Amino acid sequence: MYTRLFMLFSLIAQINYAQVFYIRFPDDVNTTVCNISFDFGEPVFFNPDGLELIVDYTDAQIFPVPDACLIIDRNWRILRADTYDPSLPCDQVPNPTPNLIAGHPDNLPGPVVAPLGAAAPWEPTWSNILPFDPLPTSFSVFWNEFANCYQYNQRIKVTDLVPPVIGQDCPVLPIVWTDSSANDPDLWHAAYWQGPFTGSDDLKEGEVELSLAATDSCYGANVNIAYLLFLDLDQDGTMESVVNSMNPPPPGMVRYNNANTPNGAGGELRQFDQRNVPAAELYAFGTDWAVDGTNRTATVRWKTLAGSVSVPPQLPPGTHKIRWIAGDPCGNQSICEYSFTIENPLSGSLSPEGQRAGVYLYAPEPNPAVEQFDIRFYLPEASQAGLYIRDVRGVPVWSNREYRAGGEHRIQCTKQMLGCQGGVFWVILETPEGFAVRKLILK
Repeated sequence: MYTRLFMLFSLIAQINYAQVFYIRFPDDVNTTVCNISFDFGEPVFFNPDGLELIVDYTDAQIFPVPDACLIIDRNWRILRADTYDPSLPCDQVPNPTPNLIAGHPDNLPGPVVAPLGAAAPWEPTWSNILPFDPLPTSFSVFWNEFANCYQYNQRIKVTDLVPPVIGQDCPVLPIVWTDSSANDPDLWHAAYWQGPFTGSDDLKEGEVELSLAATDSCYGANVNIAYLLFLDLDQDGTMESVVNSMNPPPPGMVRYNNANTPNGAGGELRQFDQRNVPAAELYAFGTDWAVDGTNRTATVRWKTLAGSVSVPPQLPPGTHKIRWIAGDPCGNQSICEYSFTIENPLSGSLSPEGQRAGVYLYAPEPNPAVEQFDIRFYLPEASQAGLYIRDVRGVPVWSNREYRAGGEHRIQCTKQMLGCQGGVFWVILETPEGFAVRKLILK
């Protein structure tokens, strides 16, 4: 009889402590380092029978929070592929917080869920689940060899100190746009635009493409991009006016001479859009947005309150500047600032044959380009002419310098010549008379 009882108890013990699989859940994390992959550890298993386990998680992000920038509640789920029943609930394993102080090191270790008597290093965790528990709890009580699945909530607190990363479209050289389009009498045409440097009450205008892409190691494409567009509207060499994307002027208007006023809110309201259209169709400075994976791109546009139009802005000739500010939800910021010049060849002196008297670099054709493109330029007379293509960091990727005759020249280029896969580049024409720069986009 004694022998039979002993054998029965032994059998029960073997059933109760059958080594199916044990789990060590990942530690909670307090970090100042963030990455888009959000790799903060994962469950580890003692699985001697080689069972097929499925592990997944869902994240709930909370931001901002008082003592951090971002909190991630990561809900892990572990199940056996051969026994899981989606109609049945999971066993919930609590995240122990034995210390009352949030973020205390005692609260960080993830628990081990295993049966009593499991051999080292798989002994079940003993811990207070809550700070005021009278006695610690053995996490063996949450181990169940017949569990349909387990769920556990990992806590991740991120104090992000890293600003967003600005893409390759932040130039290291000034940009020059040459506008050869006809003057639009319905834009920048009023008596107050005439002055000693403009020479006319009907300013010529050129279309510009101004955009910036940014991403963040924590938030991916969840970044805000604003801009300050500094303009030299009276063409005297000083950028006296600014358009603040966070506080734009009314439709059809700019705030003239407001560059030194708080938030750009001062200055004199002047109309640049004189078209005979309803108020809701007047051009207003705004932003277009695009998201590609973890990158967000902002582009300066003229838009309408009616939402019917979104076009590149047309600005008067002169040297202007844009300051981009990319920020994440934690308040970290990155800044990209560069100047750009709008030239109007019709405003320069013309030879009897109609050619521009100065050095002239046309925009690459086509632009954007896929495999090949043409660089076209004009020299008023024979001289040394250097052509350079640099990436956005200023690193040369191609160059050609030789003595050339006066007149127009065209050079055919290919992506293979540049030895690159694509991106944003600058085409530079350098002569004794000066230099010109054009933006090139290779896809």
